[in-house]
Amino acid sequence: MLEYHLETLVNRKEEYLFEDFCRRIAEAELCPNLKPQAGPLGGGDSKTDSSTYPVSTMLLERCYWGTPAAPATERWAFAFSCQKTWTSKVRSDCKKIAELDTKFSVVYFITSQFARDKTRARLEEELSKTHEFEVHILDREWLCTRVLTFNREHIAIETLRISVPVALEFKRGPKDTERQLELDEVLNKLREPLVNYASDDGIASAYLQAGFLSRELELPRHETTGFFQRARSIAKKSQNTSLIVHCAYHHAWTDNWWYDDVSTAIEVYNEIERFLGSAPDAHAVEKFCNLLSMLWCSVVREEFDRDELRLLERDAAIRRRLNEQVNDHPDVAVRLQAETMLAFGELSPWQHDDSFDLDEILRKLTSCFARSQGIISYPLTRFTDTVIGLSEHLIESPEFDAIFDLIQKLTSGRDGEIAEARLLIRKGEALQKAGRLREAASAYQQARYKAAKEEGLETSVTAADLASTAFISLGLPNASRQEALFGAYHACKWTGDCYQSSWYGYRTARMLAWTDLSQGRLASFIRWMQLATNCFCELYDADIELQQFAGVYQEIEKAFCNRLYTLNSDQVKRLVPYASQLQDMQLPMSRFTVLYLAGLENEMAEEFTRKFEEDVEWMRSFFAKWKSSVRKGFPETLLHQFGTKVQATGNVRDSVIFLECKANFETITYSDDLLGTLESLASLCVFNECEAIDQIIRVEVFMDDQAVSPPQILVCESTEFSQVRVRVSPKFSNWIPDHIKEFRSHLVNVSIAVLCCAFGRNHDEIAGMMHDVSETDAFDRALDCVGPEGAVEAMIGRDCYLLQTT
Repeated sequence: MLEYHLETLVNRKEEYLFEDFCRRIAEAELCPNLKPQAGPLGGGDSKTDSSTYPVSTMLLERCYWGTPAAPATERWAFAFSCQKTWTSKVRSDCKKIAELDTKFSVVYFITSQFARDKTRARLEEELSKTHEFEVHILDREWLCTRVLTFNREHIAIETLRISVPVALEFKRGPKDTERQLELDEVLNKLREPLVNYASDDGIASAYLQAGFLSRELELPRHETTGFFQRARSIAKKSQNTSLIVHCAYHHAWTDNWWYDDVSTAIEVYNEIERFLGSAPDAHAVEKFCNLLSMLWCSVVREEFDRDELRLLERDAAIRRRLNEQVNDHPDVAVRLQAETMLAFGELSPWQHDDSFDLDEILRKLTSCFARSQGIISYPLTRFTDTVIGLSEHLIESPEFDAIFDLIQKLTSGRDGEIAEARLLIRKGEALQKAGRLREAASAYQQARYKAAKEEGLETSVTAADLASTAFISLGLPNASRQEALFGAYHACKWTGDCYQSSWYGYRTARMLAWTDLSQGRLASFIRWMQLATNCFCELYDADIELQQFAGVYQEIEKAFCNRLYTLNSDQVKRLVPYASQLQDMQLPMSRFTVLYLAGLENEMAEEFTRKFEEDVEWMRSFFAKWKSSVRKGFPETLLHQFGTKVQATGNVRDSVIFLECKANFETITYSDDLLGTLESLASLCVFNECEAIDQIIRVEVFMDDQAVSPPQILVCESTEFSQVRVRVSPKFSNWIPDHIKEFRSHLVNVSIAVLCCAFGRNHDEIAGMMHDVSETDAFDRALDCVGPEGAVEAMIGRDCYLLQTT
């Protein structure tokens, strides 16, 4: 559209609009100190369409001119033209400008036409030699590139009066809105720097802050880089060594990590290297360490040679300066920080040789962290972030747990339990990457437990979601379900960020659907999928990218349809009332399968054949092939909705738990709590050395009108399998809310009884092993998410576990 508009300017007699457009683009891209010329059509008697005006050196270097680029100090002239024969026009304009009394050093000719590279280069050279000033010819391609690539569309729309459809309003989030307001305020002050700032230090710091904000707002690179360049330029005039290093460092850091350009880091290191010897403290030396790491990464990527960048020589200089501060600096915090940095330096890839000892390095770091207690200015958070960031490489060392436990303790003391929980999540992620899933699940559980308070709800739900994923990877679906239930319940109660609550609501409800499907609970599966779909739709309304979820839904639907093929016709008919809900949940094949297997072929044949553009015979063949190929791995005993008894399974190390209870809401939720607690406790590392001697353990939960609360535990053994029977009162669900601690203690006792059967140990041995558990809050965190009161009923209803006869 822009190219066409420029092509037809003369036809609409809009040459004067083009001049305004060119001047605005030139102000943004070339130099901001331009003045328009009066006249009927371009220049009038002045022979130029625009030219620079002089600016004092003081203002030139310090003011913000609407663009990070400083104004031109030389006299520049501009000529704008829409003429088709642009070559004759540029000759004519340059000749007129050369005849003026005012002498210009540079002349820009901007045309609305396309200019061939060869012709443009020839004319620039010829006219520059003839008139003794630089000539630059910019054409339509340059204009379109500057507008479309550098987000200058608003200039074109305003000046050329281009009619465009109403664009979708770009809505900034609250943080970006705050950043934009702050940036606007900083730039307004920089328009009058001598009024608003007392010294060049303040002006340089303001430009640096503008660079930070521009970076966070993801503004065009030339704007962000321009702010950093102005900050560096003014810092040099201030002759403040610390400020010079600070501005240069952040310019290099931004270009490297935001724009994958290490050349600025190389330039900056060469520029500020002379200041290393006078670096006042370890914090200043740390900037040189970080720059050196950037240079090393460029060597690893084979962009530069190690010797060319003098990596080893520069590293040795940094270590010398740090050793000087360790030995001579009067401030204990600086000495300790320098000692810590020396230890971290030993982890650098270029330090790896035969003497490299990871365990010894971690012991040094542990000693430094331990001595930092009570030293407020010691940057513990930054150093702990470094340890966690490197944990993937450090985690196999036996010293890693010691340093992490210390970091956890110090973080809790300094920043509170929620900060500690975030730290534990990062540890869990590192353990999970290393394949240590049981330890990862334990770390996530501990994080969930630590953050389980109103102000830490987001962190707690995040940890529960991650723990659920770790447990499902361990083959512990009931422990996974217990964590997911905690996460879903609290995500749905969330009053904070809508996107985050919907995101975790979707993930945890989907996990609950999956685990219930694995237990054959088809009605509750559908209810959980409804909840997940509702959260999914909220994400969709928020324009969140959801393509990645399509494959997940397909896998879930495939598993559900496979389950349907294990049912008989009467059982499938009970699912027919759910058919429309399956359609609403974006599970159309599940709906077709239910209707077909229920004998309602005529009701769905027309829609099915139209959707797949096939005939009825193809449809029948399709379902027949699917039925013959479906995996027959679903035990019939798990299809408990169709009888008066409910069956479920659990896993304890190498033993399989078969649980049976009466098909009512209270006993089913009790059984879920029991299996979840059992799997969670059995996953504790204290049981790593235990071997299962009984492969099958049966657990029966039965109601007795004569029973009292808490439920009574009965253990019996047969030649085929061990059995644990739990006798509960019909009113025990009313007893639980007021006796939650006693109820959780009861679940532990049942778990001990089952573990005794599994490992062939007596009660005192298993109880003693649990008592000796070294993991902090192990029992509390395993039991803390035992069925939040009314959670299942509140989210999917009391009838969720039963299929009613149609």
